[in-house]
Amino acid sequence: MINPGEKEGDGEPKQDDAEKDDGGGYQYFFHVCRLIGQGLGWPYRWWRAGDHRRRTANATVLLAVVTLILALANLGMLNEMRRSGDQQHRDTLAAIGKTDDTLKALQDQTRIMGDQLSIMREQATSMSRQFAITEAQLRPRLSLSIERSDELRNTNTYEMVNGRYFTPVWKNTGSVAPEELIGWSHIRFFQGYSVGVLAPDPFRLGQEDVPLTLLTPSSANSYEQSSEFFEARELQQVHTKTVQLIAWGYIQYRDPFPGAPLHHINWCQKLIYIQTPKGPGAAWMPHSPDCNRED
Repeated sequence: MINPGEKEGDGEPKQDDAEKDDGGGYQYFFHVCRLIGQGLGWPYRWWRAGDHRRRTANATVLLAVVTLILALANLGMLNEMRRSGDQQHRDTLAAIGKTDDTLKALQDQTRIMGDQLSIMREQATSMSRQFAITEAQLRPRLSLSIERSDELRNTNTYEMVNGRYFTPVWKNTGSVAPEELIGWSHIRFFQGYSVGVLAPDPFRLGQEDVPLTLLTPSSANSYEQSSEFFEARELQQVHTKTVQLIAWGYIQYRDPFPGAPLHHINWCQKLIYIQTPKGPGAAWMPHSPDCNRED
């Protein structure tokens, strides 16, 4: 039956049709989800479908399969760990080998340095010896002589002076001059000591306490100590051997080298008259070994 207000052939969709179309889409989505759930749920249905013994057997099989899979995974991990350990072992051995090579190289270098140090020590010892030899060859060498002056004349009257000056003179035969050369000296008669009677040691008379004075150079290689004048009549007593004329003194000096020690010389000599082919003469000779010493 056709409603009066409706026209035939009207193609406009109605609201109920639209609602039906939307409901069909939801149903399709739910159907698909249901199919997926059924597909994924087949193990559960398969599990529930069997009896208890079958399910226990299946569970044992599944557990064994899972255990086998885990064992294979662990085996793979162990193999990887073993491979990594072998690689680390090889790397460690290589590092140890390099360390051994380094230690050997260091030992070789140490041995070479030790040999070089020994050579340097030998060279230093040789240089020290050469330096000591050079010092010994170059050092000052002082020898004493007591010189008598020539005939003296009065500077005002030009008359002959009846006497002589005696001067201790140190002559240096070394290659270098001494440094800080100072000393003192005395010349005096000892009465009552004829020839053959040893006069006392002059150094025991307390006269070594006199002030030290700088020795004046008389020439390039000679240094003089204090001069003493004696008259001819006094010297005649020595000639007659009734008294002894003794000269004694002290000097000290350094070699001109770094760190050189201080040298000390005590000396004493006496005047004697001797017979020579040309006639009587005078000479100085050591008075006593005890008062002639050097360090």
